[in-house]
Amino acid sequence: MSSLRKTYDTLSDQNRSPASVIMSQNGLNVNFEAIGDYSGAPQKFFFKAVPNRKFAVSRITVEVSDNGTLGRSNYGSISGGLTNGIQFYTFIDGVETIISNPPLIKANGDYLSASNVFEIVNFDGGTDSVFYALDFSQFADPVVLNGDNADEFGIILNDDFTTLVAHKFTLLTSTQGPIDIDLP
Repeated sequence: MSSLRKTYDTLSDQNRSPASVIMSQNGLNVNFEAIGDYSGAPQKFFFKAVPNRKFAVSRITVEVSDNGTLGRSNYGSISGGLTNGIQFYTFIDGVETIISNPPLIKANGDYLSASNVFEIVNFDGGTDSVFYALDFSQFADPVVLNGDNADEFGIILNDDFTTLVAHKFTLLTSTQGPIDIDLP
């Protein structure tokens, strides 16, 4: 039996509470907007599980807001999409692993192909926001993060996102452990 399966079996037998956490730059719980020019050096936005807690990540919600045209081959309205793309990763038991499903995201169409739910919202006739939901547990077990091992779930950005209005990545989890902690 895999260690992921054992961890999930242990977690599934516990009382769990839903938790929604926003990934932050370098996991510091300070900058939650992934808007910047990261084309010169890759930048990580992630959530690191806190000690004495386990988190079962079942979904990631991505918000991309922009004032331009949200075409299928654009990222937001970044014409032609991203050069390097967005990668999802886990850092579990000291090992970083790039998640291949969803694959590398370079355009709005990539999110559409990988997500099972999306919604476009127009604010005041100007800013368009697209919310994509990517389920990790629809066909498999959720990704389990153990705070005692400093496990994390994140994204690697390596493009220029300065033209976006909003750009956030939120994890939907269930958590097991003490409830007297502050989550981002």
